[in-house]
Amino acid sequence: MGFGWSKKPGRQMGGAPGPLSRPHSEADFSELDENAHMAIDNMNEDEVNSAFEKMLDDMNLSEEKKEPLRLQPFIRKKEMLAMHMKGTVQVIIKNKFFSTL
Repeated sequence: MGFGWSKKPGRQMGGAPGPLSRPHSEADFSELDENAHMAIDNMNEDEVNSAFEKMLDDMNLSEEKKEPLRLQPFIRKKEMLAMHMKGTVQVIIKNKFFSTL
């Protein structure tokens, strides 16, 4: 006798019922990316630093992990904030989409 599941005739393996449709098109995500970059570009240095600290808190990083990130150049912080904002918006959209299923 072998280990694992025995194959039954007519039974398909895989478990997933089929692909789910995506909540938004690629164009919608690129528009979100543009909006995130525009919002960050309009921030002054104090606003960027404040938002950056909030992002680090949201990531639940230890102080040891936060310190090297704080030393990043201003431009790199803005890029990281834009990526974080884009990811946060996508998670919110996906959560709304899946809650309607």
